[in-house]
Amino acid sequence: MSTSEEFYKHFHDFTWDFTPDQIAQRTRKIIDQTKNMIDSIVSLPEEKISFNSVVEEMALDEALQEREKNMIGLILSVSPEQSLRDAANSANKIFSDFCIEMEMRIDLYDILNKVREKEKNLPDEQERYLD
Repeated sequence: MSTSEEFYKHFHDFTWDFTPDQIAQRTRKIIDQTKNMIDSIVSLPEEKISFNSVVEEMALDEALQEREKNMIGLILSVSPEQSLRDAANSANKIFSDFCIEMEMRIDLYDILNKVREKEKNLPDEQERYLD
């Protein structure tokens, strides 16, 4: 496999043929996935709460969310079509509002505190991520 093929295989679902509706659908899809993941985390029984079951899951989801936000941000920055830039701008605002909503969840805050209480000897990198 050539270097360019290796690089582009990571962008298999990225296309320059987005429509405003597709941008909205992708935004809604990633937000719904994240909400479902957070809801499943906050409903974990006490004995299943750990760094791996909580923070690691959140980190993996955050990586997927950032990838999507970066693709939408690219469209916002470089698309020659005003309708696509408007849809991408709207998606950015939706993502921003969603992040604020998630950061205000007291149940999630409580779960993260339980992880901190249970996991006293985390490696420094994991400790910083938990902060």
